[in-house]
Amino acid sequence: MKLKTSGLIVLLVLLSILIIFAMLCRLPFMKEGFVSFKQSEPQGSRVEIPQYTSSETPYKLYDSIYFDDLNGNLIEVDSSDYSTSGNVDMTGNTITSISVLPRDSVDVYTYEISSEDQILPDQPTELSSSYKSMIYRSEGENTDSYTVFYMPWDKKSYLHIVNTTPETPVSEQFYLFSDTSVVYSKDLTSTPIGASSYIQDVDSNNNSEVLEANYNSDAKVYQISKYVKFDKRNGNLLISSNQNSSIDVYKRNSENKITINVSESTDERTFGNDENFTSVDFSVRLLEDESGANTVLFVNQSFDSLVAIIGKDYQESLVLKNVKRFTPNGIDNGEGADRPSRNTGNDRSFADLLTRHLSNNNPDDTNIQTLINSLQNNNNQGPVSTGTELNLDNYILKTQVVPPVCPACPACPSCTVDGDSLCANCGGNGGSGTLSNKGNSTVTGDEVAQNSEKSLTDTVSDTVKNVAGVATDAAKGTVSTAGDLTTGAIGTVGDIASGAVDVVGDVASSVISSGKKVVDAATDEEEVKKDEVNLMNSNTQILADVKADPYSYYGQIPHKKPSEYLPRTADFSSFGK
Repeated sequence: MKLKTSGLIVLLVLLSILIIFAMLCRLPFMKEGFVSFKQSEPQGSRVEIPQYTSSETPYKLYDSIYFDDLNGNLIEVDSSDYSTSGNVDMTGNTITSISVLPRDSVDVYTYEISSEDQILPDQPTELSSSYKSMIYRSEGENTDSYTVFYMPWDKKSYLHIVNTTPETPVSEQFYLFSDTSVVYSKDLTSTPIGASSYIQDVDSNNNSEVLEANYNSDAKVYQISKYVKFDKRNGNLLISSNQNSSIDVYKRNSENKITINVSESTDERTFGNDENFTSVDFSVRLLEDESGANTVLFVNQSFDSLVAIIGKDYQESLVLKNVKRFTPNGIDNGEGADRPSRNTGNDRSFADLLTRHLSNNNPDDTNIQTLINSLQNNNNQGPVSTGTELNLDNYILKTQVVPPVCPACPACPSCTVDGDSLCANCGGNGGSGTLSNKGNSTVTGDEVAQNSEKSLTDTVSDTVKNVAGVATDAAKGTVSTAGDLTTGAIGTVGDIASGAVDVVGDVASSVISSGKKVVDAATDEEEVKKDEVNLMNSNTQILADVKADPYSYYGQIPHKKPSEYLPRTADFSSFGK
């Protein structure tokens, strides 16, 4: 018996497959976010939440997660599922709740929203300093589940967003909100988190300095976890592996990995001795600690390095096992740099023993008593500063510096002839700055210094006559008197110098700028007639056909032939506006 396949049967089969597929997609493990509210707005942009009150518009971090950089609030907006409706909510009418995690609190405040006109209570207006790391787990039911690692550093904020809906959690976004209103971000493109299982780390050397002989035989490194260490001298991160007996070294200023094979050799190791703790550009790296079943978050910006150990607890939830903040001065824990100090306990015990011994044998010796008092004072003073600490207050970010703006060039000196102001010295060619206050040229052997007053006057007269037909209206009252002009006007030279000293790469810089240096000088060999000098600024100039070449810095560089170009007007006053 043959089974005939009709078009209706084919349609029913396809419809059944479509229904089954749609039901599978609605299962929790198949859900792939995004709420309807402002779904189309890009990540990292400022987005207004109608019900949330703040003088600053919060940043959209990822999907339903927002951040208010004014006060450090972490915000979650729960809205309808975008995949169900397919409509983007731009007004906030689909918002059902808003959760707020303040910067200085471990409590989350959730507000039920019933209308788009509902307004939340006023929020803080200042950003507080904090070193308390927090973990926020999203509460929304209409999108994926997220875990946000919130790691403050003074007034900076480090935020790492992880999507925990997949069986293997993935990193989505990382943000650094600096204390200078600059926002750094990195799209982690769903990088898997390598924390595979819970391994308890109770190593007694954690949070202390240890000697890693296979890395460096003499210099100690700081142990963050059993297999993760940090070299405070240069910022190198070390991750050990007990599977293949090796040490992976990650430098702050390089994306490359260096692998050191562990051996039983007693040869001296000097790795890192020739390296310094330098400034670097913003970078975020997720590194695997296979032996500890952790993911290491390594963030660098300028002189700052943040290292976070991300792993699982006994409930298989992602947690921050440890967070350390490093600067060139050591560990920043909110109380200044935590540099290693000498063992004052042993010194004090020795001082007490010496005191008892000397006092028992020579109780009346004043020299011995002076020595004892000196020992006791030294012990009471505690650690001694080496004086090599880097004061980060001496540096600023490039973003805090207003770029220097070139000031207006000084106007040409002028004298008044028949009520009109014009340049009585250079004729529009400049060169007054090479003359002394007695009219003598400060440049010897150049053609400009050898021009006599007569030749300059004759040339100006000839030039004015040649262009009189073109610039009659503009130069009226000037042509007839140009031949009698002298070159006694005082010139000015704008000697402006500015420079930027880049101290720490992308983070800090200082600007050194020198102000204008105006040199007043007279021209040629004859004395200046004081009654012809007018120091009031004027932008009116007449181009004279002289041997002076303004493009050769008046004899300082090889001479170039002068241009034959003549302006159609002698009025350049508009250039001074």
